Amino acid sequence: MNVLMRLRISLADRVGSLGQAATVIGLHGGNILSIDVLSSGGESAVDDVIVEFSEEPDIRDLAQDFSMNAATRLIEHTVAHTTDPLATILGRVVDLLEAERINSPGGSDADGAAGPKDSLCHSICLVCAGATCEALTTQEASIYHAGRLALEGSHPMTVRTSDAPSGLVEGQTEEIELLVVPGVIQATGDLVIFMGRPPGSEFTSREIARVQAIIAIHDRIQRPGDRLGISDRYPG
Repeated sequence: MNVLMRLRISLADRVGSLGQAATVIGLHGGNILSIDVLSSGGESAVDDVIVEFSEEPDIRDLAQDFSMNAATRLIEHTVAHTTDPLATILGRVVDLLEAERINSPGGSDADGAAGPKDSLCHSICLVCAGATCEALTTQEASIYHAGRLALEGSHPMTVRTSDAPSGLVEGQTEEIELLVVPGVIQATGDLVIFMGRPPGSEFTSREIARVQAIIAIHDRIQRPGDRLGISDRYPG
């Protein structure tokens, strides 16, 4: 059975480094399906590469082969899914719009609908592979140093720290890569998004921009007292 893997790869910012990475992947029986450039410029770039293997690869050998090449390094790996994350997110936006229509005055509650916080975190995790997410109140967020800094500066914070919610990384023992995004306003009030990944899997500027875009969409849909008029555009 074929196996889909997402490989996050650091590449030297020079001609031929991506080709060298592709050669390593090919030697392990992998077929590259897509490449998502997460950061570029400076001395290195970071790409997320979706690879189809004919069987589950030996990750240790794969990482070792990358490390033997000065131009490439395997940062992390996760199992990938056949569903396009963007398509999934857009589908969830449609679901949120429909829930807004159903829950508008005169409508009825949708059975089994996910809460705003759960829906937001699920959408965010789709664009930040390998990460876990928690949505905290401002009071809960202020317990953590990074949360306080993010709230005071009203902008995202990234830091490697052990001062983070314990549930963000399973089996957390010491430090994690932490992303904090403040100022989310939804039906439930102000929320602060905390995201965590194992050390060495830093959040890139492109990932942060995508997280902010998803937050803005959820904010606009869930904003209290701001009806979207969906029932006029989507008659029930």
